[in-house]
Amino acid sequence: MVRVRPVSAAPRPTVTAAAWALALALTLVAVALPAPAAACRCRRPKLLGSYFGARITSVVIATPQRVVSDDGGRRTYGLLGGPYPTNTTVYKGCPQKLERFSVYGPGNSCQTTFALGVPVLLFIRDDRFVGPCDYTVPASELTAGDVAFLARRAGCANATPRPGYGGGGRYPTT
Repeated sequence: MVRVRPVSAAPRPTVTAAAWALALALTLVAVALPAPAAACRCRRPKLLGSYFGARITSVVIATPQRVVSDDGGRRTYGLLGGPYPTNTTVYKGCPQKLERFSVYGPGNSCQTTFALGVPVLLFIRDDRFVGPCDYTVPASELTAGDVAFLARRAGCANATPRPGYGGGGRYPTT
């Protein structure tokens, strides 16, 4: 009887320290990279939904004057110190010293940008943030229905009149 001997496999190559270091480096890079950004998803915003939103403390038409800061994740616009008219009309709340507001900046899928010098309807939270899913539009794009709704709400409702703030919803930002 003949015995079959197993054929020995070819010798394995040894894994060098450099190969292990490369594998470890690739793994660390894959873990350290940010996850792909998901697209910002919002329902089509409506004026009423934004106006009566639980987190909205102020609704105004204001004119962004300049970009105050842009740190990648957040962009802050100033409402003072620019060459454009600074008159602000209040439709909800009575914001104290409204000088700036922030939005998501570059590097965020929900980034929002505003043209400087163009009056825009802003839905502002108590931290002076304007969210990407609110009905934030240039004032020139408001519909007749939007204007009628807002006109009935102009002014600082339920607020004690303050000297120099004129009434009629006008809130000087100087």
